[in-house]
This record gives sequence, structure tokens and C-alpha cells, in this order.
Amino acid sequence: RTRVFVNDQPSSVTLMRDVGHALVEIHGQHDERALVDPGAHRELLDSFGGHLGAVRATGEAWRFWRACEQE
Repeated sequence: RTRVFVNDQPSSVTLMRDVGHALVEIHGQHDERALVDPGAHRELLDSFGGHLGAVRATGEAWRFWRACEQE
């Protein structure tokens, strides 16, 4: 049996699967590089700030600009 707790309260495995990736990052002895990855920081901050729509729009505009530049 699997027992899961969130904030010392029993929880479901399904909930942990849904939110676990955002709550826990497991590292080995030499995996500290992931902690200083600017891409990971940007995604976390943009998500927290509610800017994912603006991020997508900026990416689309950049891809359009690059396509036009190559023509």
C-alpha cells in the first residue's frame, strides 16, 4: 500500500501525481546544474505571475519574425 501525505494530512496518490512535479525536484550528487538553469527559473516565475499567455504570444511573434527574416 502507498500512503501519501501533504502538509501532514492524508492525501491521494492521484493528487501527488498531479502536483508532485511542481513540488519536488530530486537531485543526485552532481545534479546541481538544474538549480541554476535560467530556463527553469523563467518558466516558474512566468507561471507564478500568470504570464504564460504572454510568453506563448511572444514565442509565436518571434517565430513569425524569424520566418519573415529568412524569406
